[in-house]
Amino acid sequence: MPNAIVRAAATGLPSTDFASQIFPPSKLAAMSMHDLAQLSQLLWVVQGAIAQSAIINHPGPITPACNMLQDFSGEVVSALSDIAATARAHQPTDAAEARWRAWLLLSSAALFSNDLAEIAVTATNAVADERSFAGSHH
Repeated sequence: MPNAIVRAAATGLPSTDFASQIFPPSKLAAMSMHDLAQLSQLLWVVQGAIAQSAIINHPGPITPACNMLQDFSGEVVSALSDIAATARAHQPTDAAEARWRAWLLLSSAALFSNDLAEIAVTATNAVADERSFAGSHH
């Protein structure tokens, strides 16, 4: 799973993990699965917009703007990885949280894994987590 430190997209910032500065692990850990999933969905939209950008997809030589967007794209992917790692590290507290966690982890697996078996295991574990709350009210 990629989680390399990439150069910060903003001018003047040191070469650090910019995503961790924007989304500190302590703040991610304090979020509900619902909030983590919502944040992840927003970052997926941002990532999609970057990927579809005319600046990235133009013919010809790579421009400074293209380099900046590629760097920012790396930061977004790093943030998505950090959010998924946070969700993996925390168990859901009820069926609704299990569902939010499941979709977040499945989305992450689809982005970061080339192994269909790994994605299937993620789905199987998600179903088991949700079923462990069967009968609880949400």
